[in-house]
Order: sequence, then structure tokens, then C-alpha cells
Amino acid sequence: MAQAQKRFEDQGYTQVSALAKDDKSIWRGHAMKDGKAVNVALDYQGNITAN
Repeated sequence: MAQAQKRFEDQGYTQVSALAKDDKSIWRGHAMKDGKAVNVALDYQGNITAN
């Protein structure tokens, strides 16, 4: 979990919270970026998606 959180923070996300790994090994959680709350996901390849 710490590695996933650091990966998000390295990409400019702040206030990363509620990180949990789903059944497909994707880390999902909540964060802030550019003043907006977003849902974030990090897959096993290191790809980040936010919506």
C-alpha cells in the first residue's frame, strides 16, 4: 500500500486515502489533484487512472 500511495503522490496527487486492492490486484482509492477530488486506480503495470 505504501508503494501505491507513493506512486500516486509522485504523479501529483495529494490526500491519497482509502487505498484498497481489488480482486484484480488494482489499487483503488481517493485523492486530490488540481483542487479536485478524484477516484484513482493503479494497476499492476504502474498505470494510473483517475476520474
